[in-house]
Amino acid sequence: MGAADDATPLAGFRAGLRVGFGIQGVIMVGTCLSYGALARETGMGVLYSAATTSFMWALPAQIVFAELFAGGASLLAILIAVGVTNARFTPMAVALMPVIRGWGPRKLAFLAVHFVAVTPWALTMRDAPAMPVPQRMPFWLGIGLVNFIGGTLATAAGNILAVAFPPYVSLGMVFLVIAYWSILFTDVSERYARFAVGIGALLGPLIFLATPEWSLLLGGLIAGTAAYALNRRLEERDARRAAVATVGGGEDA
Repeated sequence: MGAADDATPLAGFRAGLRVGFGIQGVIMVGTCLSYGALARETGMGVLYSAATTSFMWALPAQIVFAELFAGGASLLAILIAVGVTNARFTPMAVALMPVIRGWGPRKLAFLAVHFVAVTPWALTMRDAPAMPVPQRMPFWLGIGLVNFIGGTLATAAGNILAVAFPPYVSLGMVFLVIAYWSILFTDVSERYARFAVGIGALLGPLIFLATPEWSLLLGGLIAGTAAYALNRRLEERDARRAAVATVGGGEDA
């Protein structure tokens, strides 16, 4: 009876809420507080800055928006820049949907996909495959709702409390999420993910110096491709060694 209850969608949703209120949720709130303060410095009000969190839901895109907004860029330029910055979520959503679908109406996927962000995506891709299928979508929604609501409220709070934050504190809090991602990916079992993080950390600053506007996309593309190629080469090497060991063991027998 207890095992059956643990496999319900409600149990998955509760598990997602627990994760959302955990350390990654605290870091998400911290970064959104920082962004709210940054948004105030660019001239955005409380509702305006909170709306950018609600609709964009991606800190790099929000920072791009704030910088262009402060610089007086046209609406078209801002839309293109934000769209290009958030384009990285498309393959993430494509990878996520087969993992979490299988419970609830098909239309629920349109709500679920809005919550795609790096941290909840990584946690769900790590934990959800081991869950019963009916729990996976509720688990994702639990994390997503906590992060989304908490992040929006934290952005508004950061905007209001901006006067209490020294500038170096506001900027430093932005890097909390980067630190958390690095810690999170050390727990990922797939070797290629660790390669991607390491290569991206090395190449990212150099690419940014060369082309700040395209550094995020190019850094992800180059690091991901290099990590995939390196992992494939190592897998082929391991397979050859395993084959040689098998043949050698057979001959000894």
